[in-house]
Amino acid sequence: MNRALARLLLAAAALLAALGSAEAWVRLGDRDLRELDRLVYLQAVDLPLHQAVDDPVLHYTLRPGARTDGVGPYGPFSVSVNRHGARGSAEEPPDVMVFGASTVYGVGVGDDETLPAALGRHLSARAGRPVRVWNFGTSAYVAAQMIRLARQQLAVHRPARIVIVHTNLGRRPFLAGQDPAPAFQADPRHWIENLPLPDDAPSWAWRLHGALMPRSALVRFWATRALSPEPPGPEDNPIAAAIAREEAARLTAEASAAGVAVTWVIYPNGPRPPPIPAWLAERAPLDLRTPALPPEALDLHPAPAWLDQHAATLAEALGDTAP
Repeated sequence: MNRALARLLLAAAALLAALGSAEAWVRLGDRDLRELDRLVYLQAVDLPLHQAVDDPVLHYTLRPGARTDGVGPYGPFSVSVNRHGARGSAEEPPDVMVFGASTVYGVGVGDDETLPAALGRHLSARAGRPVRVWNFGTSAYVAAQMIRLARQQLAVHRPARIVIVHTNLGRRPFLAGQDPAPAFQADPRHWIENLPLPDDAPSWAWRLHGALMPRSALVRFWATRALSPEPPGPEDNPIAAAIAREEAARLTAEASAAGVAVTWVIYPNGPRPPPIPAWLAERAPLDLRTPALPPEALDLHPAPAWLDQHAATLAEALGDTAP
């Protein structure tokens, strides 16, 4: 072996030893995981009404049995959560279960003023009998979380219909004060979801990023210092979108097997709504956005009168197929 090759091998061995030592240093101290609190997107609205859950997709849900009162932009309101984790006090088996984010949950409005509550009144009027609608809206949820929760509740209840109301894009949020480390350990895709490469990065860099981030604590630690966290919107996050597509396919299959209809809805969310994700467009969603809507109707948290109007539009679109 000549001297040049020997020096090259020694340098390679030294580099590998240094990298191995650095990897061990990061892993033993959980230094990559200790960076997570400042990187993840946190939901901090109505915290006492929520609970962290041990699910790497959901992260958190409404807390069964929780209750609070408050004053919002539209006056005093009360929030209650039934024992199944749906907003409202109804315990009778649901005919319709609605899933979504804060718009469905009803930030700043009372239990009877939410979109699902109004939908129940309009469906009941059309049917000439009570139609029970449960509200599983959860603040800041993105599609992957909405659909995952729908799958879990479908395993418990057998409604005639599930309604998924699409609003938020971006990475999956965590609950303020929640330890995100278990979710990152259970599903390493969280790393790429929260710390993507710049948009102009070449495809080979994305492949390398996707391969190394779940495997190397040293690479993750570097990423927490070198990369900016993915903002919550308005563009969809590729990892969250991929999980949403997976969850949607499973929900479609499970609902079909149970004889439960699934309706996908696009909600008015601002004068410049984000593009419809491809996985959602494939499901022929009902689009509640109409050109005639005034600006105040496009707010994500509109006045109860507009929530009632959107519910009436949805009930009419469902027509004779409801519930």
